[in-house]
Amino acid sequence: MALISFKNFIQAIHAAILSSNEQIIKQNQSLLRDYFEETVIEIADKEGQVTSKKTLTPKTVTLTYPEKNEVPDKDNQDNFSLVMTPVEVPLIALVPMTTCGIEKATFTTEFQMQIIENDLHLLFGKAPSNLLKKTPGTNFGKLEITLSPHETPEGLKLLTESYENFLKRQIT
Repeated sequence: MALISFKNFIQAIHAAILSSNEQIIKQNQSLLRDYFEETVIEIADKEGQVTSKKTLTPKTVTLTYPEKNEVPDKDNQDNFSLVMTPVEVPLIALVPMTTCGIEKATFTTEFQMQIIENDLHLLFGKAPSNLLKKTPGTNFGKLEITLSPHETPEGLKLLTESYENFLKRQIT
């Protein structure tokens, strides 16, 4: 096993954390592609000038929702019929909306360490018998790194709640 500079080790861990965060961001952005589709809409300004603009429109599904319909019958007050009403449901309102993230990842490792030319070096795994026997300044250490998730962005929460409210207004 070779010695690795502690500085290089920390830089590698930091790069891995940044890469993980970038993947999480890309995953969260893919939500837009999963639940919205790009369309072109025509917008007229105050002077009547029409311009085309790309926009994201929610993907929807039409579901039927039962409504109780009273049937006038003086003899039977419990007489009613069900009428199925179509409801446009945005897909984003049907799924639990949480952003992907690392709930908790703990990186724990044990290593041998020694200072070589004023630089801390780490040795992972079993040391070659001749390497550390010759250097009396070898110590043992343990490093624990915990990654925590980010909360769902406020904008995504508001967007999801808006579509859920839209759905509620259709069925109440």
